[in-house]
Amino acid sequence: MVVIFDFFVFPILPATSGVQHIVQPARPPTTGQTALIRINPMQAADFSATLQNLFAKGVRYGAVIDLGCADGHFVLNHLSRLGGAVPLNIDANRIYENSLKAIKEVLGGHYRICAVTDHEGEIEITESVHPYWSSVRPAGDLYWARLNDLIKSKVKVPATTLDALVKELSLEPPFLLKLDVQGAEKAALKGARYVLENCSVVVCEADIDDFQDINATLLEAGFFLYDLTTLQRLRDGTLGWFYPVYVSGKLAHLKPQAFWDTGDNAAVIEVQEARRKMILEQNSKILNRLRYGQADAGRNDPCPCGSGQKFKHCCGSYRAD
Repeated sequence: MVVIFDFFVFPILPATSGVQHIVQPARPPTTGQTALIRINPMQAADFSATLQNLFAKGVRYGAVIDLGCADGHFVLNHLSRLGGAVPLNIDANRIYENSLKAIKEVLGGHYRICAVTDHEGEIEITESVHPYWSSVRPAGDLYWARLNDLIKSKVKVPATTLDALVKELSLEPPFLLKLDVQGAEKAALKGARYVLENCSVVVCEADIDDFQDINATLLEAGFFLYDLTTLQRLRDGTLGWFYPVYVSGKLAHLKPQAFWDTGDNAAVIEVQEARRKMILEQNSKILNRLRYGQADAGRNDPCPCGSGQKFKHCCGSYRAD
């Protein structure tokens, strides 16, 4: 089976791939049929499917580091994709400590209540009316304008680097690093040279305005962009934020070079031919309606386009939107 996505056609991945955003048909095709599965390009899977895909390809971790973990739900919701990796949950807000302590008691691993940046010491954080939105970015920054300036107060919190934490806790690579730190990504990555050198996968929440800096930093560190997930749009449809997933260049073999297997060539060509036929038929209908939609014909007269239908059911039904 193959998938139509915009102007490209791809084979359906096996169930073990974990790519859940591919919609299976209600009924499987009979032998010899080609199934055309359409995907809405405005939708994207969340990163859980991508992590499952990587797990199915054999990617395993010694430790998973969740920076900006809040109540620690990332680790709990992805246990089957983490393969027994030691968790390290980190957040600067002490409101989450009871949740993180409970996770440590059950799963083991570690947690820290601190900020992570490019130096050790102390850092000022601007707190929001909801703890999820607190950020190192000061009042007046574009980040706060995006949140309608929902600022509560400023606090100073202890700060360290990822490399210092990993050394202190003797965490063993390879690492999975997840970042959700509201604009502090670049500074956190700057203090993570050892972590990045020994990291297999990075999942990072990225505001559209921060993405270029994050992307440049990770590409320079030897990663490649593996997936774009969890696309979040604003009320007017503008892209607001999303979760890119990066994979270490050491695992470049996990990314196929061809869009489909050579064994699917014939099926892909067949679908492209069917697609062009469909496009040409649709073009003809639209052009006929533009030609004859305002023709001087009665509603029940044969349509002047020659379709054999009544005018009211054919070109006479055309309405410019």
